[in-house]
Amino acid sequence: MNMKYLILIILFSGCLFQKSFFYLPEGGVRPKNPDFKLAKEPFSLKDTTLIDTNAIYLERLTDTYLVNFDQYNTVFPNENRLKPIKQDTSYHFYRFFRNGRVYVSRVLDHFPSVEEMNNYNLGLVGYYRLEGNQIITEIFTPSGNGKYLMKYGTVKNDTIFLVKKITMFFLV
Repeated sequence: MNMKYLILIILFSGCLFQKSFFYLPEGGVRPKNPDFKLAKEPFSLKDTTLIDTNAIYLERLTDTYLVNFDQYNTVFPNENRLKPIKQDTSYHFYRFFRNGRVYVSRVLDHFPSVEEMNNYNLGLVGYYRLEGNQIITEIFTPSGNGKYLMKYGTVKNDTIFLVKKITMFFLV
């Protein structure tokens, strides 16, 4: 009887912890069974004045590492100031296509080369929709067992302003 329970637990845990994505040899990530909400309805970009499908949209990321130099301050012991000690700059870019698909590069520690800009096997994939100057992107990410990240934003001139929709999960 105990052996049956052990076999059931092993089978169940195998299904539970199976990843819903795979890595490409170059390092990109793809969902095993894509379920993009934005892919449900066909899309074709008719007006390219807002989104240029022949360009990349570069995002420069700057991380600042902070240290508290005042932790040993005896003159003003209640004063707690953080000061920057190091900054790292990294990049990633978005590439949009007429059929509603979007490619997001992996984070790079250098400005992307032409080869990296044209190799779609290095990053993440998703879909976008454009309504007026409002844009929605849905990107598959390998977080946890894999999830779809929605970002909402506005297109203004040659710039896209995206904001993540934050979903919080609590373990009970």
